Amino acid sequence: MRTAVEDKEGAKGIPGYIAGYETFYPDRESPYASFDEEDGTMTLHTLVYWDGILLDDGTRGKYVYTESIDEVKLDGFTDYDVHILSDECVFSTTHKVRLDITEDPHDVCYELVHGLATTEKIEEIANNKVNPLTESREVEFTLREGLNTIVAISYDKQQKRYINVKEIYCMPEDAQNWRAIGTGKFTEDAISGLGAGMGVPTYYVAVEENVNTPGYYRIVNAYADYVKDYQGLACHDGHNHYLYIDASVPTQVMLTQQHTGVKDEKLGNIYITSKAYEDMMAGKMRVEYAKHLGTLENGIISFPKESVGVKLPEYQQDYIWWVNTSKCFGLTLPVSGIKDIEYGQQAAPRQPKSVFRHHKIQLCVRFDA
Repeated sequence: MRTAVEDKEGAKGIPGYIAGYETFYPDRESPYASFDEEDGTMTLHTLVYWDGILLDDGTRGKYVYTESIDEVKLDGFTDYDVHILSDECVFSTTHKVRLDITEDPHDVCYELVHGLATTEKIEEIANNKVNPLTESREVEFTLREGLNTIVAISYDKQQKRYINVKEIYCMPEDAQNWRAIGTGKFTEDAISGLGAGMGVPTYYVAVEENVNTPGYYRIVNAYADYVKDYQGLACHDGHNHYLYIDASVPTQVMLTQQHTGVKDEKLGNIYITSKAYEDMMAGKMRVEYAKHLGTLENGIISFPKESVGVKLPEYQQDYIWWVNTSKCFGLTLPVSGIKDIEYGQQAAPRQPKSVFRHHKIQLCVRFDA
């Protein structure tokens, strides 16, 4: 494409505007412009014009132009990703997922991860290259109850890596293995712990216990009432969402990495975890992470200070904000015979506040029976 012309006086004309053919001739269709949607090849028909260039007859012309026809191959137009087609929340541990690819990706592999996939884990999957995939197919996975992540790795012709992940939360509506035990009190100092002066709120929640593992509890829709107090937060709806706490050993309560069911409009999906779980997954021995485990005492499940964490992978991958500075994050079980604990009175109804800025303040009380 020429970018300047020289008139009879030796003065170079500078392009005043660069535009497509249709800018000059809106009622015409270029005989050259085209676009191949399959391979990303585009033919551009462009007019480059100059305003006021000196013409052969001694006058200065208006919109004197040259034409250019250029063929461009769009880099990255070909789809090298593996599309993992699945709902975010499912209700069966046996779940089929469609792994959809074009014929373009190379060295495709995939793997199921329990919990979120860290950068280190993704690197390990890419190096191991297990479960090679050469064409689109439906794959049946055995999910763990709670948080699962499917990771698919693919490469282009230059061996550039493409990472594709899909978090799936498995929450069986399992009346056979879970039984309702009543209404408990959920005290939240995880998401609330990200903001100054937000208080430590408590909500009444339905609690279920696993019939095969006494002491293994799940809170039904733990954050359903929580999100009502804030603008910018939304909770998964249309189904029950569970928060699991394993207190089968009362002196060593485990909180695994889980989706809260809450999504912030700016920060994305919100997950919680614990130091004990993260240390366990990092290969540390139980004697090393036992100090971070929670306890079940007098019907109250609680966790040590700053042993509960919040993860925002869409905002900052791998980073964990350690919260629960009040040591009140936990659950008061709905067990008969346990002395009732009165929390601060609910604040009068008011307009929702901005998340991570303000919150109604309630008092968290611990006691020994």
